[in-house]
Amino acid sequence: MKKRALFATTILLLILVTSLVVSQETTEIEKVDKAYQCLQDQVDDCSSLSSEEKIFSLLAINKCKTDVIQDSVNTEECWPSSGCEIKTTAQAILALDNSNSDTTKAEDWLLSQNRTPTELNWYLEIESSGATTCSLSYSGSSYNIVIGEDKKISNSAGSCLALVQDDYWLRISPSCYSEEFGVSCDESFLTTLLFKKTTSSTIHVSEKTSSAAAGGTTKEKVESFCFWEGGSCDYEASLWASLVLDSVGRDVSSFLPYLIILADENKRHMPEVFLYFLTSKQEYRTDILSKQKSNKWWEESGDKFYDTALALYPLQQESPREKTDSKSWLLDVQDADGCWEGNTRNTAFIL
Repeated sequence: MKKRALFATTILLLILVTSLVVSQETTEIEKVDKAYQCLQDQVDDCSSLSSEEKIFSLLAINKCKTDVIQDSVNTEECWPSSGCEIKTTAQAILALDNSNSDTTKAEDWLLSQNRTPTELNWYLEIESSGATTCSLSYSGSSYNIVIGEDKKISNSAGSCLALVQDDYWLRISPSCYSEEFGVSCDESFLTTLLFKKTTSSTIHVSEKTSSAAAGGTTKEKVESFCFWEGGSCDYEASLWASLVLDSVGRDVSSFLPYLIILADENKRHMPEVFLYFLTSKQEYRTDILSKQKSNKWWEESGDKFYDTALALYPLQQESPREKTDSKSWLLDVQDADGCWEGNTRNTAFIL
């Protein structure tokens, strides 16, 4: 009898727990459905929305596409119609691409807005297992250098390559960033480009490293860009443009050095979110998760709902605990009508 009673109690507990889990899941689904319905109601009249609200509504529920297109300059070249902006154009590309529109024209416009940032210094590093003599060529001229057993370089190589860092590297003059540098040595060797912020001592190594056997040649060229707006590099715009262009298959590797070295100065824009999306490096993922506040939300810009949605964006295919906690918090603080603070953009971005 005792065994039967214990078995019956266990079955009842399992049924109760299962019922609670199903009930919780049903409640979550109902809340999400309510959010979608609230957003549908808010965007019923797309003409009353701002450009940003239209774009995020298109991204979330595929509404306002005609209005988004009409709000462009030169028929989907850039947004908004009142004056082309890099960030807005990037977000429009993201939404339109998600709705299966051809965004090539706008992508080309974005890429045309590049400049070379002045905040970086670039260096050429040549490595060999032993002493070697190398020839460096550019602009139709060649210069010989010797790299000793101590890895030090004997001399500069013309006006473009000057000895620095205790003679271990050659600094590339900013006026020579358009040059392609050929390197050939009489021993096997490798070359790579290094970069750093002009006001910092921290050195970053480029992703690309080239190598050659004795007598072979490697080619190195500085590829360093930002997105230019209002007479200067715009960091937030560069983040959005790089993320979106990468998501549609464009190569944005030349924008990464600028984004990396200025990340610490632009924490309010949550650069780690974009850099994790662009590089998949775990250090940026760790940065994202470590900045969650009260195990519930993110808030770097002052808007916790927008920032939380942004933080979760590159984690769409992942399920860390922080993401689960944040989703629970969002449903807990949801407005009675299903939206969040009645904010169309934030509600759309969250969804």
